[in-house]
Amino acid sequence: MNDPIRKLSPSQVAFIEELTAIQGSMKRFCISILAGDQGAEDVIQEANRVILEKANEFEPGTNLQAWAFEIVRWQAMAYCKRRQRENKLLFNTELIDSLLERSLQLDARQAEQMGALASCIEKLDDADRSVLRGRYWSEKTLAEFSQEIGRTVDALKRALFKIRKQLRACVRQTLAEQKN
Repeated sequence: MNDPIRKLSPSQVAFIEELTAIQGSMKRFCISILAGDQGAEDVIQEANRVILEKANEFEPGTNLQAWAFEIVRWQAMAYCKRRQRENKLLFNTELIDSLLERSLQLDARQAEQMGALASCIEKLDDADRSVLRGRYWSEKTLAEFSQEIGRTVDALKRALFKIRKQLRACVRQTLAEQKN
């Protein structure tokens, strides 16, 4: 069978993987621009088509999300203009620009927080990290997991509370240190 994925270079595969990872953010940004208009799916589909067509114009090592958001912005503006011609939607480019800036800031902040959280999880001792992963990375209920590790549900709840409190403090400290 002819597998098109095997014909892609490693950099093309990495580009597609990164693009796939930001689809949720792209969709949220598009929905915020269109204020809940049902055309968001169409705009995202068209934006993805344009992104893939222009993939060779993207400079590796730069911010793919900012580049993709700009394409979503242009596609949303084109969609709004089409809708405006139909007298169904008013169009405000200043609002869209403001939403783009805010979305990029929020996603950058979320990425910083996730990085800090990953670092803090690695700082946990092995037992706490094992409890955390066993509880949140598995599909077991709290009761099933507590039975598996030989703890009562209450003891497991207390341990998880302590771990979450420790992680929250660590993330705050890590983020504060990064700002300084």
